[in-house]
Amino acid sequence: MVKITKIAIIAVILFLPVYGEAGKDSTVGWLGVVIEELSPAMQAALGVDYGVLIAEVVENSPAAAAGLQMGDVIMTLDRVKVNGAEELQDLVKGRPGQEVEIGYLRRQKQKTVLVRLGRRIIKKQRGPTFSPDLPDLPRRLERTLKKTLRRFQLDHDIYQETVDSLRQQILELQRQLQELQQRLQKRSNP
Repeated sequence: MVKITKIAIIAVILFLPVYGEAGKDSTVGWLGVVIEELSPAMQAALGVDYGVLIAEVVENSPAAAAGLQMGDVIMTLDRVKVNGAEELQDLVKGRPGQEVEIGYLRRQKQKTVLVRLGRRIIKKQRGPTFSPDLPDLPRRLERTLKKTLRRFQLDHDIYQETVDSLRQQILELQRQLQELQQRLQKRSNP
């Protein structure tokens, strides 16, 4: 129910008018990733308590050029811990064109990469305007739903990987226990 409510809220927001301020255009940094907050379950499975999940890497973006991939977890930017999506966005926005070091987690391994952030121009507007993306709403909603489904698939894959690993460990421990029991039997029955 919560997920459906969030999607409905997103759809309503896209229909609302956007109010801007009068002023100059501004340039902000751009990494080129779609990010999501880590759920508590994902944090537990990955053994981390901060970071953001890369849900999608935009083609021909600075992130793509640096080799970042969907499923990577961005942990730091210039050695500053990234505690959430909004924090990463703020860190990136303030550094257009700069080279930054991104620390990330891929398949349980810590890695770093240097990325030269792109530049995006944010146009300032005055008064009420309606989103030019309105005709694109069905595709945007479809993309949002697909990203959500991918996230659930990623959660499932992480859980499955953890369960499989635990099963293997249990089987190995059972085998070792049987060996010990056999050794003890041999010692007690010469």
